[in-house]
Amino acid sequence: MSAPRAPRPSSPPIRVASSRSPRAWPPRAQPSRSSTSPKSSTRPTRPPLTLALSPEWRGMQKARAKLPNLLPHRGREHDEGAMTRTRVLDLAALPPGGVELVVVRGMDVALFRRGEEIFAIGNECAHKGGNLCDGRVEGDIVTCPLHGWEFDLRSGVCMTIPGETVPRFAVTVADGGIYLEESA
Repeated sequence: MSAPRAPRPSSPPIRVASSRSPRAWPPRAQPSRSSTSPKSSTRPTRPPLTLALSPEWRGMQKARAKLPNLLPHRGREHDEGAMTRTRVLDLAALPPGGVELVVVRGMDVALFRRGEEIFAIGNECAHKGGNLCDGRVEGDIVTCPLHGWEFDLRSGVCMTIPGETVPRFAVTVADGGIYLEESA
């Protein structure tokens, strides 16, 4: 004769989503029962995970928040007739092969002089925020000093991780000065 079994604790039935039921998919989110706050189920939703992790979306949001009036290489629409220039540095202060850091409307912008060409990109690396003006420059490529990410000075595109970018700004040289173009 076998020993009597102990009663099993009751548990809610397990439901399996069936492909035949039109309401079975997608499953509805259940409010959290562990929370004591009645507002926990009415929290705003986050953007889809694919959007939140997109490097283009994150980079675009950072650029918009920090520098709304400067025009990056792929900025919002603007009126060409309403462009103004802001002098950021004397040309003599940036020798060939030199690098200078300037602050424009609260954003650090790194200026690189390669021969007679001058490039302006955001100083903050897209990876961990390293100062690109402190990085090694070889040709038209700057390498972040923190983790070695490489960026093209002409386009701002990351050569190490496709899809990552830093802002690049239009540069004009006139009257012995270096100017960045801004929208009015």
